[in-house]
Amino acid sequence: MISRSRSLVFIFWGGILTLLFVGIVLYFNLHHKFLLGDTVVIRVNDRELTAREFSERLAENLHDYDSVLAKDAHIVDFAKKKIAETFIHDSLILDWAKKNGLSVSQDEVRQEVQKIRSNYPDATSFDEAMAQSQQSLGAWENLIGQKLLQKKVFQFLATKTVSPTIEEMRSYYNENKNDFHIPAQIRIRQIVLDNEDTANRIYHGITPSTPLEPLAKKYSIAPEAAKGGDVGWVEMGSLDIFDKAFGLRVGQRTGVLKSPYGFHILEVTGKRPEQLLPFDEVKERIERVLKSNKEQAIYSAWLEEQLRNSKVFKNDEAIDAIQVRPQGD
Repeated sequence: MISRSRSLVFIFWGGILTLLFVGIVLYFNLHHKFLLGDTVVIRVNDRELTAREFSERLAENLHDYDSVLAKDAHIVDFAKKKIAETFIHDSLILDWAKKNGLSVSQDEVRQEVQKIRSNYPDATSFDEAMAQSQQSLGAWENLIGQKLLQKKVFQFLATKTVSPTIEEMRSYYNENKNDFHIPAQIRIRQIVLDNEDTANRIYHGITPSTPLEPLAKKYSIAPEAAKGGDVGWVEMGSLDIFDKAFGLRVGQRTGVLKSPYGFHILEVTGKRPEQLLPFDEVKERIERVLKSNKEQAIYSAWLEEQLRNSKVFKNDEAIDAIQVRPQGD
């Protein structure tokens, strides 16, 4: 039995998690002694995760929490569960991929790394992001390789997916009509001013036939001013100020209305009644949803099969013995 008093301790210093392995010894029934750091806490077939490695992953998971939250029992337990599930899942994928001849080349990893790096404005920004993640470049590239391999396995399994039939799609449509329901909408053009006097002067200086588009381009402070004040289609409840225009007919305008954003003059330029999108219009969307559901079902069934056919060991006592404690506690 593992003594909780001989637990692995995390030390928080300066907001950064560091591991302190003190001379912790686990005593087993045969009185053999092993350092906790070398104790295997999870084994999947021939792949092992030691307490030391588990602790390092836990430190990474808790790295962004302050010292109070990082020792919260619920957060720590959730992080531990996530680490265990991820290791088991990744191990099953690696073993299956190896048996079935699936692999990720260094060129594929380099290409993915380059794609990710291209999202940063320059090399300095990328280096800063890497430093904040507290991962070495090598560890990060290994993680990318694992994600690419997982994607390959998923894509391979997805080839077994049977496309949904028209009957399945119609059934889904009939059972989920709320997903294809569009509430009543109006299209709004507006002028927004930060001064009430200016807003009133503009409003009283126009006639019903005066177009608002050039005035919005010239005077409005709202983001859509460049588009002549065209907000687009909105639903009831999207913004309190717009709700006041729902009772207007197309072409009608409000007076000057005040909101936290300024002083508005609204014009209704279009109205759409409440409607149910026809099946043919959403058919492709439904097909994607059903296909994705089938792919997930195949993947889940595959994962359960791998678990049944694999030797999985988890030392819950050793994992429980890994504790988190701020320095000075």
